[in-house]
Amino acid sequence: MLKEIIKKILPQKFVDQVIKYRNRKRKLFMDRDFLSYVKRKKIGFEKNLETMEILALRGSHADYGILTDHEKSLYNLGLTSTDIYFNYKLYEAYSQKMTNLNSVIFFYSVFTPGLSLIKISEKYRLVAYKKYFGVAYQEEGVLDCKLEAKILKECNKIKKINVREDYRGYENNHHFITDIPVEKRAKIHLRENIRKPDQLIWLEKLVESVTRDNRKLYIVIPPAQKAYVNSLPHKSELFLGAYNFQSENVCIMDFYDSPIFEDSDLGDYDHLNEKGAFKLTSEVLRRIENAR
Repeated sequence: MLKEIIKKILPQKFVDQVIKYRNRKRKLFMDRDFLSYVKRKKIGFEKNLETMEILALRGSHADYGILTDHEKSLYNLGLTSTDIYFNYKLYEAYSQKMTNLNSVIFFYSVFTPGLSLIKISEKYRLVAYKKYFGVAYQEEGVLDCKLEAKILKECNKIKKINVREDYRGYENNHHFITDIPVEKRAKIHLRENIRKPDQLIWLEKLVESVTRDNRKLYIVIPPAQKAYVNSLPHKSELFLGAYNFQSENVCIMDFYDSPIFEDSDLGDYDHLNEKGAFKLTSEVLRRIENAR
């Protein structure tokens, strides 16, 4: 309604410029919605450091896939597009502060083996991630210094974020990707799956760190819609890297083509909606409880 009123009052040229400016801010990941999301995750995380027993890590598949409403000891620190390097460094930075943590859930998707956020178009997300979580860039000299400074300036404008007392990281404001063909999305993800050199050295380091801390690592392979699964090689190829880490302290939970899930449990080809997240969270927590 407000947009329609603005269009009637203001000249079209001005409206177009405003839209272009807002879209540019979104593309550079310096818009208030994204920056507030990251800051909110950080505030909630630090509030729960001493009480959490289970921590969920990695990208949007974790972010969308793990509900926290019915488990007070669980925190969802899934951060959109983050890679293995970032999550290893994040875990290392906070590992000794999570005094009651016993289980780490790590989401391993089709693209996880080769994904390095600093090398893809979404790399400017890293400015906010570094600002709020203190994780150094995997490579220096890649980001434009002027753009980085602009994003940091936008971060500093966000003085206060209201975080609910019961907030434990799950966000229900999802952005599902429905505007590209499944074949194209599968092709992009496969490119990262087979990229060399891969990023699995950081998963090896995460396994070592979690094991050192006498905790258990649960590698979760999330479900996907049938059309997506059928557009890719067999999962034995896609997830070989994950299965190579299976051990007494590393448990693989493979839901990729699980009959537990239907296409209606996903909001797009590979992201769970809230109904699907309820199913996944319940099953993951059940298996963790049985493994204790």
